[in-house]
Amino acid sequence: MTKTKRILSAAFAVCAAASCVSVSASAEETLVYGTMDIPYDLFYAGETAGAANTVTVDAVSSATNAKWSKNGEGELFEGTYHSEAAEDGSGKILGVTYAVAISQTDLDALGTDNYNFKKLDAAPAAYKTVTVANGKAAFSAVNDSAPEVKDGTATINTNSTWGDYQVSIKDYPEDADAVLGALIITTDNSIYPMRHETNIWRKGEIAWSVGFKTEEPHGNKLDSTGLVDSQGKTIDKVTYITKNGYVTYDVDAYLPKKFAYTAEVTTAAADAGSTAIALTGFPEDYDAKYSVKGLDISVADGKMTYSSAKPGSYSLTISDSKGVYQDVPVTFELTTDAMPAAYDASAKALKAADGASADDLANYIKNISTVSVDGTDYAASGKRGVKLITDDGALDLAAENQKGKIFAEDKTSFEVEVTAAGYTKKLKFTVSTAEEAAQTETSVEAAGETNTETTAPAVITETTNTAASGSTNPATGAGMSLTTLAASAIMAFVSRKRK
Repeated sequence: MTKTKRILSAAFAVCAAASCVSVSASAEETLVYGTMDIPYDLFYAGETAGAANTVTVDAVSSATNAKWSKNGEGELFEGTYHSEAAEDGSGKILGVTYAVAISQTDLDALGTDNYNFKKLDAAPAAYKTVTVANGKAAFSAVNDSAPEVKDGTATINTNSTWGDYQVSIKDYPEDADAVLGALIITTDNSIYPMRHETNIWRKGEIAWSVGFKTEEPHGNKLDSTGLVDSQGKTIDKVTYITKNGYVTYDVDAYLPKKFAYTAEVTTAAADAGSTAIALTGFPEDYDAKYSVKGLDISVADGKMTYSSAKPGSYSLTISDSKGVYQDVPVTFELTTDAMPAAYDASAKALKAADGASADDLANYIKNISTVSVDGTDYAASGKRGVKLITDDGALDLAAENQKGKIFAEDKTSFEVEVTAAGYTKKLKFTVSTAEEAAQTETSVEAAGETNTETTAPAVITETTNTAASGSTNPATGAGMSLTTLAASAIMAFVSRKRK
């Protein structure tokens, strides 16, 4: 840590410590330690005091019934508290349960409106000081005698599903304390407080909307109130508030300006050599440059030209060479009518079709997007994806999803249909998991039929051994009784059935 950072950290600690003095309690009055359910607006009021901006912080309304109430130790939103569930299962995250210090006089003044105060047996590592005036409570910044300050690297995603910006700290510890609050602090001393579910997620990831993305994947509405002016600024610090105090990462991360746009690349044949590109809404001073991973391209006059292209899915990245505005990604496909893959039943794997090369097959496998088994589609990638066909083309008959095995053990035949990006035809085939068993059974039956005539003598021989003295020669069967013949025939039949 640099000397300047040490001084800033020390000053921060001093300011935090100074805030613990209760204005309504005498110097001699002992503070009482406990926890309180602190609404977001009050929790962050002390954290944003003196900031260059003002942000109103409200409760988080959740459209889901699976996440907002998960506030137990180790759960997704540990340390939060919430409303009662509505009839449809939805609810609200109201704020944070955090340690506090308050004088007995002030605690008594709150009466039953004491934010669900629960007394602690000892002073916590970090806490907020509560003061009461005219029956209203005010909460200080966190009192932390040794706030952590670390050098960090932040990556900015301007195309996240969780918001217009997503900030991720590189090498954020897997075993880090639960995040009870977070602050995005920019170089102009603006402070942006963040809330759970709409902003704070696992592994230190923070996302927020500035008005362009208004809903996240679970259907929760994204509130951009007070956050719109964050775009175009540079993040100086990302501060996490944990039960043990502050953990601050010093970063230098620019938030590119966002804008509303449309961008489209027309689907074309892989061997066509060019396709149309249409862009609208780009700022006049956007100095566009274009790139596609794995493809040499040039763009001019509404046309994108390419060469040596294989079929498949591609992503065009349009970026501002000046670095002022966001990058714009555009996915598109280059197609073919050819089918380079075939199913090898004996190997339970895909192989190159007649006339196709190993590279053609590998490109097809790389672009597989969906595999359908008996009419049920399974995405080949993504959060809930199941990779039924491996990179070398083998069919994974043991693959499972949340519901169990895809190729159920109580079935022996499955209809499979493979869809790959860029390939206009689908590959269809039947997978039989009973092929080897059927071959073995057939082989056994064939052997049994071939040896039918020798089965009876084998039984007779066993019978003969039990009557070796005084019996007729078993090689000819002469002198055998009808009972012996009948018994031999029955045993031969039983033996054959067993086989």
